[in-house]
Amino acid sequence: WPNDIIIGDKKVAGILLELGSEGDKVEYCLVGIGIDANVNLESLNQTIRSTMTSISQEVNKDVDRAVLLAAILKEFENRYEMISQGEFDAVIREWKNFSSTIGRRVRIVTLRSHFEGEAVDIDTNGALVVKKDNGKIERVIAGDCIHI
Repeated sequence: WPNDIIIGDKKVAGILLELGSEGDKVEYCLVGIGIDANVNLESLNQTIRSTMTSISQEVNKDVDRAVLLAAILKEFENRYEMISQGEFDAVIREWKNFSSTIGRRVRIVTLRSHFEGEAVDIDTNGALVVKKDNGKIERVIAGDCIHI
């Protein structure tokens, strides 16, 4: 949540986001995406192979990276248009539908704290809603989320 893309139980891509803001105004947003498109898994050690996959491995053929990039950019544009037209709730519903985190036990590590609980929702601000082991609800905006 929300930056790993998973196929089955293995990571195939990751997204990093840097946001600069002042008050309520977003100054900039940088998005970095790493995608394991045509990785030869046999060249990696067993520990890494047990946690990641590549698109080519999943579809049993090499991926045309230019076509993949064009498809990703088109999807970014589609979601941008949806949000621009006030359809943020539809984006959140889609996000929840594809989430591999909601309903799972997680360990959250932030700069200020760490705790465990069950990921129960993603709120309208994109925060992960976690029911902590003590029963309290915590909303997580940033931090590491580990499935346990």
